[in-house]
Amino acid sequence: SSDFAEYRRQLEFFEIELAAFGGSPTIDYVYDLTSDPPSVRRSREPGRETRQRFTWRGGPLLEYDRELLRIAQVPTEGRVVCQFYPPRMIDELQRLEALGGETERCLKTVFGVRKRGEGYEFYVISQVFRP
Repeated sequence: SSDFAEYRRQLEFFEIELAAFGGSPTIDYVYDLTSDPPSVRRSREPGRETRQRFTWRGGPLLEYDRELLRIAQVPTEGRVVCQFYPPRMIDELQRLEALGGETERCLKTVFGVRKRGEGYEFYVISQVFRP
């Protein structure tokens, strides 16, 4: 679908890697997500991964991630599917979150992605703060 193709372009633009781990001695990473099939690399040292990891609780984006891993021939059954963001993207998300002020009271920030010029940008949809 066009939504799936758009999602692939967004992940590629932000240099986000998909990964599956658990149930195997490796972390399987998938990148070049607009290629068909995407590229795969494997790490036999999962404990060495230090990047921030994001997971979905469910929904269409988790299904898109599973589909991309399937296309890359990475098994997902019984494994954790996640995304790894490059450090500069974590810095950008933290910067955007801080614009809401009182970051020490922030419980949850929901981000969105929108087109910007030839690429995309993250923006804050909502934030929930401790009373």
